[in-house]
Amino acid sequence: MLRDFCRFLAAPTEQVDRGGFRVWLLFTFVNLVWSLVSQPVLVLLFAVCGVETPVQATDPTQYPLWLVLLLPPVVEELGFRLGLVRTRGNIYVSAGVLAFVLISALGFGSLYSLDRLPVRIALALIVGGALGWLVNRCGRKIGYPVYFYTLAVLFALLHGLNYTWNDLMSWGVGLYVVCNLLLKVPSGVLYGYIRLRNGFVPAVCAHMLHNVPAFLLYFLMR
Repeated sequence: MLRDFCRFLAAPTEQVDRGGFRVWLLFTFVNLVWSLVSQPVLVLLFAVCGVETPVQATDPTQYPLWLVLLLPPVVEELGFRLGLVRTRGNIYVSAGVLAFVLISALGFGSLYSLDRLPVRIALALIVGGALGWLVNRCGRKIGYPVYFYTLAVLFALLHGLNYTWNDLMSWGVGLYVVCNLLLKVPSGVLYGYIRLRNGFVPAVCAHMLHNVPAFLLYFLMR
């Protein structure tokens, strides 16, 4: 399994052999260990340097636990992993979801809010439709490795929405945010591999399992 994964990393392809439960379990576990180790090490490193790490711009304790555990994995997998299988429908759905996330976060302050939901959906359909058309028309012309890794990087960058511009004003905190986003690129790669080997729903389940420890700790510490 690891040898197949290394071959995939060297040359990502949409045509991979389907995996079973062992494949899903292994790479879900690898991703969980990566996050549980890398994140505390990063926080500790910056704490030693005297940098106070910022909190998320959106407080998840304002919402039911089931919502914050379920919604982000579903939305992020729809946006960044569904379209890894490049059918026309998958690409349009992914583009629409990403448009909704960006419009909600940047224009209305929160993905979770119901404020002006019909307006946000309408805007997402327009913007997502245009983006989906562009990707369907031009995205297939680029090599699949570029396409795959671009989505993994964009997935990491999306988490920058968890912070505010004030967090970036200090070079120390800004550097922490950049490092924190870079640490999410491997997770984007692993979720993508699970999606291609096991399917979309297993990728969502892997993402949800990854989020459980962090969210539970956050809720318990509040």
